[in-house]
Amino acid sequence: MPEFDSNGKRNFRVTRLKQKSGTLSVPTGEVEFENSEAFLIGKPEMGIYYTTENLMVSRLSNAMGALGIARKAYLEAYYYAKKRSAFGKKLLEHPLVQRDLIEMEVYIEGTMAITLKAIHEFQKSFKETPPYTERYHYARLLTHIAKNLTADMSSYVTRLAMELHGGIGFLSEFPVERWHREALITPIWEGTSNIQALDMLEAIVKKSAHLPLLKELEDMAIDLKACETHALELYKHAHTRAESTLKSLNALSEEEAQFFAKDVLSELGHALAVATLVHAS
Repeated sequence: MPEFDSNGKRNFRVTRLKQKSGTLSVPTGEVEFENSEAFLIGKPEMGIYYTTENLMVSRLSNAMGALGIARKAYLEAYYYAKKRSAFGKKLLEHPLVQRDLIEMEVYIEGTMAITLKAIHEFQKSFKETPPYTERYHYARLLTHIAKNLTADMSSYVTRLAMELHGGIGFLSEFPVERWHREALITPIWEGTSNIQALDMLEAIVKKSAHLPLLKELEDMAIDLKACETHALELYKHAHTRAESTLKSLNALSEEEAQFFAKDVLSELGHALAVATLVHAS
């Protein structure tokens, strides 16, 4: 749809700009179309496929955005903890602060590993056309997992970064206040967690997208046989967690599966994150 029609008149009407709690540098408005001119792009029967592929790209972009926000908030908290003193020593020297920072770091690294894996699989399959292969459906499954987990992670990490600043973290003059507000849109944009969970169910039940995931976990197990005991135990726990989650899903009715879909999405994501980090190390 062009900005101006064939007569040189504006092709749409912006009725208002919306007031938001975050993403203030990205204006959001309401637009009305009345007798507007538009041009068909591509083939009409391919519209749904163009849309789903575009959503995969935007969801991966959303995941990377959530990771960037979380990383920035983590760095703000880390450097603040290095210079701020309490009870006679730097915040960074307190065990609970160290634990918070380690938890934030691991959460960021785990979700980043899944996101990069999803991007890698998408790059191998995005040129496919219907009927899609198993590889494409696997990329789609990973995209749902990455989008959902990074959004949850970013919201959590930015909140914890605010907490590590104490009361001043709630002030708008400190960056972490903004980063938390920015993070809160990532679970909403490009489909809420409910949508990601339902789309994940469809990919598993109708497209068997979980089979290549299980195959990849089995391949990782072969590579890890020579690893140290602790790393191997971590991997085995993650592998078992993924398998048991998928097994429990098969035992549910359709309504029950939808009720627990977000739990399944989260369980698969955390299990895959642990397995991927152990394998990469």
